[in-house]
Amino acid sequence: MRDSISTQEKSIVRRSFTLIHERFAVLFAAAAWPYAVTALCFLAVGFSYRLLHSPADYDPREVWTSMAPLQKFGVIFAYLVSISIPGDLAKASVTSSVWEDLQGNPVRVRDALSKIRHVLGRFVVLSLTVGFAQTVGSAFYLFPGLILMVLFSLAIPVLVIEHPEHFFAPIRRSWDLASKRFGTIFSAYAIIVLLVGMIAFAIFGTVANLLSWWSGLLVGWTLIVVILSLATMVLATVLTHIYHDLTHPVPPISNPASVL
Repeated sequence: MRDSISTQEKSIVRRSFTLIHERFAVLFAAAAWPYAVTALCFLAVGFSYRLLHSPADYDPREVWTSMAPLQKFGVIFAYLVSISIPGDLAKASVTSSVWEDLQGNPVRVRDALSKIRHVLGRFVVLSLTVGFAQTVGSAFYLFPGLILMVLFSLAIPVLVIEHPEHFFAPIRRSWDLASKRFGTIFSAYAIIVLLVGMIAFAIFGTVANLLSWWSGLLVGWTLIVVILSLATMVLATVLTHIYHDLTHPVPPISNPASVL
C-alpha cells in the first residue's frame, strides 16, 4: 500500500513538471496576473504615501491607535482580501488551464478568466471564508492553520471545475478529497513554503542593503510577483493532478494469468 502511494506521488510530480515544462508561458501568465495587479496597487499606495509624508513622521502604532473602530475594521478586511483573493485567483487560473490540458483542450489564459467570471461571486466569498479560517487557525501556534490549509486546498479547484450550486459544497468536498491525500498535499505545501521562505530571505536581505527605497520597492515587488507566481504555478498544477487522480481513478489492470 505504501509503495503504491509513493508511486502515485512520483507520478503526480512527474506529470506536473512535464506539463509545466510544456506550457510554462501560459501557466506562468495565469499565475502572475493577480499578483501583478496587487503589486501595482501596493506600489501606487506606497509611492503616494511616501510623497505626502516624511518617513520620520510615520509610526504604525500611532496610526493604528488614532483610527476609529470602523477604520480598523477596514484595515483588517483589506489585509484579509490581500492575503486571500490574489493567491486564490492565481490558483484558480492555473487550475482551469491545467484542467483544460488534461481534457485535451487548448490552454488559454482568457478561457481560464472566463471560467472564473462565471463563479466570481461564490469565488470571492469562498476565498475570504477559507482565508479567514486559515488566519484564525494560524493564530493558535500555526499548526491548526496548516491543517486547514491542506484540508481546504482543493476547494478552489472544486469550485472552478465542478461549479457546485451550494456555497459549502466546495469546502465539504475539498475536506473529503484532501483527507485522502493529506500527506502528499502537506508535503507539497511544506516544500513550497520552505523554498519560498529561503529564497525571499536571501534575496530581500541583499536588496534592502544595496538599493534605495524607491528602487528597492520596485525590485522587491517584482521579485515578490515572480516568486509567488512560480510557487503558485507549481502548487496549483500539483493540486489539480491530485484532484484529477482522486476524481478519475484509474481502474486496476487485471492479471491475464488469473483470467486464464
